[in-house]
Amino acid sequence: MEKIFEQLDALVKKVGSYNKVVKMLPMSAATLSALRNGTYTSKDAKLKDKHIAAIKVLLSKEQARVEDEIGRTIFPFRKTVNSQIFFEVAWLCEKYCEIGVVTGIQGLGKTRSAKQYKIENSSTVVIHVRPSFTTKIFVRKLYEALGGTKTVETDGMVNARARKQKNAPLGVDGMVDFCVEKLNGSKKLLIVDQVEYLSDKAIDILRTIHDECLDENDNGTIGILMTGLPELLSKLKQFPQFYQRISWFRKLGTYDNQGEYRKGLSDDDIKSFVETVFLHEHDKVKKFDELTNGNPRVLKKLIDRSRRLCQLYKCELSEKIIKEATQTIMLR
Repeated sequence: MEKIFEQLDALVKKVGSYNKVVKMLPMSAATLSALRNGTYTSKDAKLKDKHIAAIKVLLSKEQARVEDEIGRTIFPFRKTVNSQIFFEVAWLCEKYCEIGVVTGIQGLGKTRSAKQYKIENSSTVVIHVRPSFTTKIFVRKLYEALGGTKTVETDGMVNARARKQKNAPLGVDGMVDFCVEKLNGSKKLLIVDQVEYLSDKAIDILRTIHDECLDENDNGTIGILMTGLPELLSKLKQFPQFYQRISWFRKLGTYDNQGEYRKGLSDDDIKSFVETVFLHEHDKVKKFDELTNGNPRVLKKLIDRSRRLCQLYKCELSEKIIKEATQTIMLR
């Protein structure tokens, strides 16, 4: 018990006010004081345990509010409506060895969800495509992710004599053969993030790898999940053989009854993000929502800037602080 109140004293020192801490708890200042002093009495024997449990919950939440070494807020990964959609499609693609596509506008968490799925499912292979990727670079990244270690050809670095040697470096076809050999029948999931950056040839190679991993019944033996911006689907339509094999497609974000895009996160998701930093500020959640349209990337920036301004001015969160924080970031 004594340790709990030592931690509570540290929290009071951190936020700068005893009254602020009391506001975070479902009890009065008098009740908290009586608990601290050991003078608390109640006809309900279980009420004291409830109060202590509430204090523990508060302290636990405060411990989760971690800053990095230069003071930026660290938001732990959370299962938002978007990550749940992503995980659902990834699981289906992996379980049934089928092809899926997840699209969404910038900032909705596609890349972070891919990374987290990899953390929770170690056999998953994830390739994050960059705008600078050539076809050869993409194939090499996949080759290396599957354990390929042999020297790979790079443009202008391998002469004809070297290619004739027994241990000559692998070209694109050699790397593709290796990938097919490693993947065929493995039931692994291959997640390719930001597919819209891939060249047409690279996408066709991805199709080739999938097709060469089909079994005798023309069913897949690996799962592939492609993610990207909304225009990705139009790009994939250029490859009918590949496009027609897509079994699962979902769009990130929340939508109205007519299927029109509303915002990036659900109301509960937005509240959860805000309360990561600002406990019991329920009345401010709506302001964060309307300013960011529920885009998690923008929302986290706005929450972080608001926290820093509160520290700078030594004040509590207010709509004035939130509006001032918007002047330092791009909301749209």
